[in-house]
Amino acid sequence: MIAIELFPMEAPVPQSLTDVVDRMVQLQYTSRIKLDEKLFNKIDRVIKLIERVDAELPADSTIRSDKDYQRMLGHRRINSFKVIEAKLHHDLTNASDFSRSSIEARIEAGYDDAKRQGVALQ
Repeated sequence: MIAIELFPMEAPVPQSLTDVVDRMVQLQYTSRIKLDEKLFNKIDRVIKLIERVDAELPADSTIRSDKDYQRMLGHRRINSFKVIEAKLHHDLTNASDFSRSSIEARIEAGYDDAKRQGVALQ
């Protein structure tokens, strides 16, 4: 899994109330990546445990026919979680700008940053 961190944790000190509000939104998005990474790690451990249980569960166990158990067996671990730090032009750092042009420019910048940081996108 590849996540693009559009807004860095470290940035210049905001100079106006508008800058403060924008920075607050940026930090909410950025801190979400950290929380997601922790959640993915927890889920991976649960999936690994389910795989171990499945390997040791007797073939004739009634649990094997349980629909919830079967659904759980369908989940897969995330093999790699890579966070790409985007280097956005100042015009793209407004976290509340959801215009099509800004979104497309952020996607392109993230893709370019991923390539620069050695992440092969296929």
